[in-house]
Amino acid sequence: MEYDIKLIETMVNRFKKKDLKLKDITIYYDMDNCLALFSIHGLAEKALSEMENRGYFEGLPALDDGTKVIPVLQSMGAQVKILSACINTKYCKPEKRAWLAKHFPTISDKDIVLCEVGQIKADIVKEKGGDISKSILIDDYGQNLIQWIDAGGFAIKKTFSGKKRNIPTIKN
Repeated sequence: MEYDIKLIETMVNRFKKKDLKLKDITIYYDMDNCLALFSIHGLAEKALSEMENRGYFEGLPALDDGTKVIPVLQSMGAQVKILSACINTKYCKPEKRAWLAKHFPTISDKDIVLCEVGQIKADIVKEKGGDISKSILIDDYGQNLIQWIDAGGFAIKKTFSGKKRNIPTIKN
C-alpha cells in the first residue's frame, strides 16, 4: 500500500504543532501482528482458517519487545491502550483479554477496546470520548492507519518487511 506523502506530511505537522508532552498522548496498540504474532503458522491464510478454534488467540506468542516497551512508556507517563478488532466467535474477545492479562498485566481492563472487524477504529475511540488529535495508533493494517490520519490522529505502521514507506514505521 502506498501512503500519500501529503497526507503524511500534514499528519506530522499537525501533531508537531500541538507541542504535546508524553503524558498528554494516548497510544493505541493493535494486537494482531503488532503485539501478538497472529500468523503463527507463517501464512496468514492458515491463521485465518484456524482463528475460529478455541485456544487460538490465547495461545499466540508475544511479538518483538512490546512486553518491555509498553511498561516503560507507561512509567514515563504515556497512556497506553489496546484497540483490536475481533472476529465474531465466542472465543476471540475473552481469549484476547486473557492473552493481554498474561502478557501485559500493566494494561487495565478499562484500557482494552475490542471492536468488530470492519469497524473504523478512529470512530470507536471518538465514541468513547477519546481525543484522536492527541492519539497515536500503532497498527499493521494500512486502511486503519489512513482512517486514523483522516480523523486527525498520528499513525505508525508496524511492519515485518522493513520495506521503506513514507509513513512513520516501526519494525521491532
